[in-house]
Amino acid sequence: MKKFELPPSRIQQNIDRLLSWMKEAARTTGLDAFYISSYDVHLSEYTPAHECHRYYVTGFTGSTAEVLCLSQGTIFLFVDGRYHEQADLEAKFRGVEVVKVPFGKSMMAALLEKVEEFKVKKIGVEADRISHNFGQELEKKLIVLPFTQWNFLSQMKEGVQWENVPTHVQPVEISWVGQTTEEKLKALLNPGEGLFISALDSLAWLSNCRGIQTPFQSSFIGKGLAVDKKLIIFVPKGTKVEQSALKDKSLEFIYLDDWASLKEALFPWKKVIKHLYFSSNSTNLYDYQLLRDLWPEGLTSDLSKLTLAQAQKNSAEIKTFFTEYEKSDQAVFKTIQWLKEEIRERKKIPSEFEYFSQANAFYKEAGAREQSFKTIAAYGAHSSIIHFNGSMPDYFLQDGELALLDSGGYYKSGYATDSTRTFCPFLTPNPLAKKIYTLVLKGVLHSMNAVFPPGTAGAQIDALARAPMRLEGYDYAHGTGHGIGINVHEGHYSISPRSTVPLNLGLIGSIEPGIYLPGFGGVRLENGVVVENHPTFPGMLCFRSLTYVGFEENLIDLSILTEQEKKWLFQYETACAERNRSSFSAKGLKSLNVSAQA
Repeated sequence: MKKFELPPSRIQQNIDRLLSWMKEAARTTGLDAFYISSYDVHLSEYTPAHECHRYYVTGFTGSTAEVLCLSQGTIFLFVDGRYHEQADLEAKFRGVEVVKVPFGKSMMAALLEKVEEFKVKKIGVEADRISHNFGQELEKKLIVLPFTQWNFLSQMKEGVQWENVPTHVQPVEISWVGQTTEEKLKALLNPGEGLFISALDSLAWLSNCRGIQTPFQSSFIGKGLAVDKKLIIFVPKGTKVEQSALKDKSLEFIYLDDWASLKEALFPWKKVIKHLYFSSNSTNLYDYQLLRDLWPEGLTSDLSKLTLAQAQKNSAEIKTFFTEYEKSDQAVFKTIQWLKEEIRERKKIPSEFEYFSQANAFYKEAGAREQSFKTIAAYGAHSSIIHFNGSMPDYFLQDGELALLDSGGYYKSGYATDSTRTFCPFLTPNPLAKKIYTLVLKGVLHSMNAVFPPGTAGAQIDALARAPMRLEGYDYAHGTGHGIGINVHEGHYSISPRSTVPLNLGLIGSIEPGIYLPGFGGVRLENGVVVENHPTFPGMLCFRSLTYVGFEENLIDLSILTEQEKKWLFQYETACAERNRSSFSAKGLKSLNVSAQA
C-alpha cells in the first residue's frame, strides 16, 4: 500500500481553516473548543493516516495523541513521553502548540487541565471517533456537543486521495488458536445474553478470522454481535469472505452499505437479546447511542469476560507464539548481523533508511505478511526518540554510536510479535553507550527472572526493572511492559510504576526497560514473555522468554554485573547460542560461565 502523506503546506492550510471554522462555530453554536481524536470509528490504536483526523491538522504521525482546538486560536497537541521529541520534529506549524505530558500523568488529565485553564464550557466532539467512556468523562465537566456529521471534514479532505484496499476475511487454523468460535461463545454467554464488539482485535479473536489489509493490524474491518450460539459479523459492502468462513455455522456475515445502517441491522435482535454487554472503552459514542435506543434497559458496559479470555492464552496459542517469535528472531538477528558485516567487513555504512528497509525485508523473508507496528530503525541520536518514526536516507551512523531496532511482524496466525535490540555495529562502542546498555540489561535480567505469586501487580515487576539504573540516576518515561496478542498492545497485562493489573498464568507481554539521552542516543532491550508456572516453586509464577536474540558482548561491562546477573546472562546466552543467535564469542561465553560459577 502506498504511503499516505500530506505536504506541509496542505497541513498548514488545514490548520488555518480549522481555526477559522472554530471562530465561526463559537459564534453560531457557542463552542469554546473541539476535541479531535487519533482514532477511526473502531477506536483502533494504529489508524491509517488518511483516517486519522488528528494528522490532518497537526502533521503528527505517532500512534497516540490528543488534540484540543480552542476558539481563541490555538490547537494543543498532547503527547506522552514516548513522543516528546517526535512531536517537536513533526508538529512545527503555526497555530499548533505541543503539550508534553509527563510520565505518570494521563493525556486526558492534561487535556482537562487546559479545559479548566481556558474556562471551556462547551466542547464539540466527533461522535463516531470518541469512546463512550471518554465522552462520559467530558460530560462530568462540560456541555458536550456530539457531531455525527462534522461539516469541517469536507474542507479538510478536499482533493485528498488515498488507496482503499478491500477487506478480505480469512479463517485461521484451529490448531493455532485452540478453540472454535462455538466453544468460545459457549464459555462467554448464557441464553438471552449478547455482546456488542467494536474492537477489531476482539472480533478477530472471537471469530478466528483475520484480514491483513490495514497497516499494522491482522484484524479485519467489521463489528460484531455475539449470542450464545452465533457470532453475527457486520462488514462493509464489497468485503471478500473466504468460503470456509461462510460455511461456519457459528458465523453469519451481514454486508452494510455504511455504518449508518448498523442500527437497522441490529434491530431484529432486539427481542432475542435481553441483556447486552458492550465495552465503554472500545465502543464509540455514536454506536453507544444507537445501542441505548435499541436496548434502553439491559445494556451493561462490561466485556471483561471476553477480553480476559482473549488475554489468557491457551496452550495452543502459546505454542503458536513461540513459532511466530522464532521467525521474528531470525529477522532481527539477520538485520543485526547484516549491519555489522556491512560496517566491519565491507567498510560501508548503510543509510538509516537502508537499515530500516533491510529489517523489513528480512521479516518478509521469514514469512511476515505485515509488520505489527512501524519498524523503529534508529541510528545514533535518533535512538533516544522512544518511538522514532522516519528513518532517513541521508543519515548515517558515526563511529562508536548505537543502532536501535524495535520491530515485530504478523504471520499466518495473525498474532503479533514485538522485540527490541540495541547494538553497536562498530568494534569499539562509546563508553557512555556501554554504561547505559549494561544498566538496562541489569533491569531486563532482574525482571525477566522474577518469581512471583499469582495476582502480583505489574508495578512490582516495574520496580525491579528500574532499580539498577536508578542507583546511577537514570530512568525512562514509559512503562516496562504491555500485553501482546492479535494487537501488539493488548489489555490485562501492564508493567508500569502505577499498574495494579494482576499478572496471571497464560498472559503474554513484553519487558522493555530503556535509557534515553537526547542528542546522544538511547538503549532499549525488549523481550516477549509468557507468564507460566514456576518449574520448582509450587504456587509461584515466572516469565519464560519468547525472544531468543542474544545481547551484545561489546556493550556489556561485566565489572558492574553481580554474580547472579552473570549467571542469568550465561543461561540466556546459552539458549540463544543453541539457536545460533548469540553475539558472544566462544571465549566470551566461556569466561561468562567461569565468572558465574565463581
